[in-house]
Amino acid sequence: MSHRKIQWISSSKGNPEKVALLAQKMDAFYGEFEQRDSYQELLNSSEGLQVDQNDPAHHLTNYINGVSQAGHQLLEIGCGGGNLFKLLAPELQAGYTGIEMAEYVIAANRKKYPMAQWKTGSAYQIPFADQQMDLVYSYYVIEHFVYVEQGLKEMLRVLKPGGKLALIFPDFVAMKRMSSQFLGLSARLATAKDKIRSGKILDGVLSLYDSKVKVPKYIEQIDHNNMPFPVNLNPICLIDGQAVRPDYDAIYVASKEEIATWAKSLGHQVEFPKGKEGFYHHQAFIVITKK
Repeated sequence: MSHRKIQWISSSKGNPEKVALLAQKMDAFYGEFEQRDSYQELLNSSEGLQVDQNDPAHHLTNYINGVSQAGHQLLEIGCGGGNLFKLLAPELQAGYTGIEMAEYVIAANRKKYPMAQWKTGSAYQIPFADQQMDLVYSYYVIEHFVYVEQGLKEMLRVLKPGGKLALIFPDFVAMKRMSSQFLGLSARLATAKDKIRSGKILDGVLSLYDSKVKVPKYIEQIDHNNMPFPVNLNPICLIDGQAVRPDYDAIYVASKEEIATWAKSLGHQVEFPKGKEGFYHHQAFIVITKK
């Protein structure tokens, strides 16, 4: 029953030893083939899928191609298998570098897309000097950060003044859910309905309560002043690595309003290119322009 406890703490102000242990575990999860393999298969399953005009990948690539120019340098944090670069490439004029933690993923990218630059590295220590990039972006990546504020600062550090940081991520606070939070008594079946249908009645009822009452109430009570950039210390991916589904490895209880408030407090400009309503109420598309 211990997995049902909500164990979220601030990644900036929380117990540093607990946060460091989480970071160590997640580095292994993303960086080591044995742990990452099932997760990478999930990512690869989207490769080659058609992207329509309402897809956030389409919106982001349109934005990037619209603001980048020949001679600009772009940096993608958490490039994975290069899916977004593949969408960008036909119209891309700027230089591109993708960073990912797993060396075997980067090695594969170098073979598939030799026209781009690929580096193994961490968002917490980006392997570039200050003010090297014109645009930095990540696509459904920041929710996987353990050190959220450190990662944001690093991405802004490598940007030139006036450069842009574009982020797309799920807004778990707006959704009032956390995809990596263990619900009920087991993790293999994703929904309460699936559990009830399989005969796991108690498990299903507890999952329903957790998802509809306990987690939303906890999210509503988060005080971002006292618990900035909250992270889940016990994500499903570390409990049951075979319970593979989208964001079972999400760490940051992501909020576009928290990131916007943080960026503005440092003097940067913030915009939401697609607004904050409809689809982009629950999913965030935020652009920070470095002062």
